[in-house]
Amino acid sequence: MDLLNDKVVKKIFASGETGRLYAARIISAVLKLDFNEVEERLKIIHPNVGVNANVVDSEADLVFEANNMYVNIEVNYGRRKDLGIKNWTYVCQLCLKDINTNKDYNDYKLVVQINIDGYDQFRKGDFLYKVSLREEKYNITQGFIEEYHINLDSLRNEEYNNIKNDELKKLLYLFVCKDEKVLKRLYKGDKIMEDVEKNSKRIVEDLDLLLYYNRDDMDEKYYEHHKEEFESQFRKELEEEIKDEVTKDITDKVTKDVTDKVTKEVTKNTAKAVKEDMAIKLIKSNVDIEVISSTTGLSIERLKLLKGKIEKLQK
Repeated sequence: MDLLNDKVVKKIFASGETGRLYAARIISAVLKLDFNEVEERLKIIHPNVGVNANVVDSEADLVFEANNMYVNIEVNYGRRKDLGIKNWTYVCQLCLKDINTNKDYNDYKLVVQINIDGYDQFRKGDFLYKVSLREEKYNITQGFIEEYHINLDSLRNEEYNNIKNDELKKLLYLFVCKDEKVLKRLYKGDKIMEDVEKNSKRIVEDLDLLLYYNRDDMDEKYYEHHKEEFESQFRKELEEEIKDEVTKDITDKVTKDVTDKVTKEVTKNTAKAVKEDMAIKLIKSNVDIEVISSTTGLSIERLKLLKGKIEKLQK
């Protein structure tokens, strides 16, 4: 799986303190702000920016709050006709997020959207573009909305020294460089980036396991691998449960009914056991519960219960 994937990027930025510090460095580099000032107050907030239940697109990729601004980071790895409009709906909803009364306009927060693009949005060859609301004749900017587009595609043929000497290019180079030796050399001595590079590798491995195949494919392969083990276990349990229902002069019809009942229950319970066994292994590997839920079809509540049992046994 490529690093330039919204699921991967979201997990990189949401991976604890390392992810927060990484986001702070990117935001301060894009906006040309002091890193310490951004980092001190930066916090990730829920990506649902909806101010109206009827709005279709209300969940952004990532949303941060820092100082007197909201920062929305969007990952765009493929060019789509409706993408620009969709991303602007997030900006508009963030503009309205804190406006509940007329007085709130005085405490309005700057809204910044940083688009990490896997292509050149404006086809001009630049690495970084800035878009803002501007009066055309006098070139006067309205300073409450800013949009940036980072053209990652331009980094693919960039010279190493140019990457090394540019903070923003250096921070984002791991999304286009597949040479681990080059990345280790580039980030050597940079604790935050060493941790980000290490986390990104682990996240990709986790998501490769979960998302490279669709759920049906994974269920089928996992089921075939464990089929005999699970069916034997459930058949034995169910036969024990119903043997008391059967008299010594059991007839052929009863035997068939019993067999049908066992087969039906075994099939149902095996499918559930396959998913739960898979989930337990993934929980033990520290894969995110929401990712496990979307892959196995098990509810968040059930996964939390399984996780609690695992943690209890490990104490």
